[in-house]
Amino acid sequence: LRARCAAGQLSTMACFNAQMTKSLCCDCNFVGCWDGTYTPLNCCEPNSWAVEQQVISQSQNQSWAAGLLSFCRPPDVDRCSTRESFLGDPVCQSMAKYVDSLPPTCITELSMTSCLKGIVMMRWSSQFYAGALGKPFHLQADSSLQKCSEVLRELRSEFRRFQVGEEVNQPQAPSPLFFQHRYAEMLRRCVKIRKRELRQLYPRAVQALSPEALRENRIWVGKRPRVGIILALTRKEAAFYGPTLGIWRCYCARHQDCEVVVEWENFLKVEQYPHNWAVDYWTGDFSTKYGFTWNRWFALQRHLDAYEWVFTADPDQFISHQCFSSFSLSDALRAAGALDEGNSVPPVLVMRDFPEFQTLNSAGVFLRGGEAGRLFLSMLIGRMHWKGFADFDQSSFDQTLLEFLDLWKNVQQFKSQPNSEPVLADFTSAECLMKQFAWIDGTNVLEMYNTCWHRYVNSLFGKFGSRNQAGSPVKFLSPESVDMNYVVGLRSTEDEPLIWHLAGRHKFVKDEHGETYMDTLLKKFWRFDPDPRTPPPSSPEPLLAGQQPNCSVWEAAAAAPGNCSPGTQIIDCRQGWLAMC
Repeated sequence: LRARCAAGQLSTMACFNAQMTKSLCCDCNFVGCWDGTYTPLNCCEPNSWAVEQQVISQSQNQSWAAGLLSFCRPPDVDRCSTRESFLGDPVCQSMAKYVDSLPPTCITELSMTSCLKGIVMMRWSSQFYAGALGKPFHLQADSSLQKCSEVLRELRSEFRRFQVGEEVNQPQAPSPLFFQHRYAEMLRRCVKIRKRELRQLYPRAVQALSPEALRENRIWVGKRPRVGIILALTRKEAAFYGPTLGIWRCYCARHQDCEVVVEWENFLKVEQYPHNWAVDYWTGDFSTKYGFTWNRWFALQRHLDAYEWVFTADPDQFISHQCFSSFSLSDALRAAGALDEGNSVPPVLVMRDFPEFQTLNSAGVFLRGGEAGRLFLSMLIGRMHWKGFADFDQSSFDQTLLEFLDLWKNVQQFKSQPNSEPVLADFTSAECLMKQFAWIDGTNVLEMYNTCWHRYVNSLFGKFGSRNQAGSPVKFLSPESVDMNYVVGLRSTEDEPLIWHLAGRHKFVKDEHGETYMDTLLKKFWRFDPDPRTPPPSSPEPLLAGQQPNCSVWEAAAAAPGNCSPGTQIIDCRQGWLAMC
C-alpha cells in the first residue's frame, strides 16, 4: 500500500488516518507523519507548508534540517534548556526559529503531539534569546517595558499550554521550578528595563520638578474656579449617575470654587483601548472587557491646564450630607497644605493616604496643572497597554506614583550632591514591579504589591500617621483629617467622610423592589425617604446649554453649616482571611 501510494497509484488520502491527518501532516509538517515511504512530496500538494519546509531544509545548512526534526524529540529539546547550551548549539537555535515560523493553528495542533515540550521550550527560548535569533530590536523584551510585559504574557500563555498538554500527553516535563526561575529572571529583566527608562526621564524631571516650574504663574486660571471636577462617562450611564452628578454640580454652585466637567465620548476608537477576556459576574458568560476607565485620565489630561487644580472623581463618588454645606474642596486642599502662600513650593498631587490594611484607590485625586502634572500623566497614560496587571488603570496609577516620587528623590539628591552622576541613579521604585505583574500562573497577589508600595513610601516620608512630607510634590492627606475617598465596603458607614465612594459592581444590584444598591445607600446617607418607590433627586444629564439641576432639594437635605467633621476613624476592617479591606 505504501509503495503504491508513493508511486502515485493511490489517492493521497491513503497517506493519512484518524491520527495522522492531512492537516497535521501537510499543513503543519508533523515529523511523525513521514518516513522513507511517506514524504511531503508524495502525499501533499506542492504549495503546502510541509513541502515548502522540505525544500527549505534542503537548501539550508544541516542545523536547520536537524532543528526541524529535533523539536518533537523531548531528549533533543532538553539539551537546549540552559543559556549556554542554547546559544552554543546551532541546532537549538534552528529549533526555535522553526517553531517561531509555525502558523498559530499548527502551534495548537502540534501541541497535542510529542512536539508539545519542544514548542513550549522553544517559544520560551525565542523570547529570552531574541537577539541571538536575529529578531529586530523593537521585537525584543529589552526594547521597552511595554514589550517586556508582552513577553511576560507570552511566557504565561505558553506555560499554561504546557500544563494543559501535560495532562493529556504527559511528556517528560521539566520541574515547575524550571519555569518559575526563568519567569522570575524575565521579571528582573523587565525591572532593569524600567530603571533604564526612568533614567531617560530624569532630565525632564529635573526641569519639571524645579522650584521655578512648580511656582509657574498660570495667570489664565485665575478667571475660572480653582478646581475643575473632571469626570468621564458614557451617555448610557447618564441616568444611573444623575443623582451623584447633581450633588457635585450643586456642591460647586454653593461654594463657587469648583465646576463640573463631564466628558461623554470616548477619546479613542474602541479597538485602541486595552482589553481582556472576562467572565461576566452576573451571567457567567465570557465577554471582552475594554479599558474605558482610561477615559478619566485622558479627560484629566485635556483639562489639566484649564484650572489651578483638577480633581478626578469617579461617578460613584459624592459629597456627604454632613459636609455639603460647610466644607469645600479648597478647604480640603488647605488641610493638605497645598494652598500655603509665601515661598513654599506647591505640591503637584494631593490624595488620600492609606494604612497598610486598606486597598489603594486612585479616585478623588487632585492634580495641579503645569509641567510636573503633565509629566505625571504622560508616565501614567504611557502604561495603558502594559500587560499583566490586575486591572486597567488602578495598578498603573499606583506604580506611576512611586516612580514620580523616585524621580523627585533623585532630583533632590543630585541637587544636594552636585558632583554625583544622576544617570547612574538606582530607581528602586521599579523593584515593586516584581510584585505587580502577574505571576507565571496568571495570578496577581495585590497584598504583596501593597506591602512593597507602602515600604517605599514609608522610606521617603515615614509611616502612615506620622509622615514628614516637607517639600514633597505629593501630599498624602490623612483620612483622619479629611477623608476624600471613603470606599464603602467592610468599613463602618456611621462615620461620615467628606466624600463617599461606592466602588465595585454591587452598586448595580437591584432589590426586590427594583431599586439599586446605589440609590438605597445614597438615600440612606442623605436622609431621604427610604421608600423604594421614591427615587433620589437626579440631574437631567447630559445637561443642555444653560440647564442646571434642581439644587434646592440638596440644599434642604444637607446638614446645617458647622456640623461637618470630614475625617474618619482608622479602624482595621480585615476579617478572617482578608489581607486588605
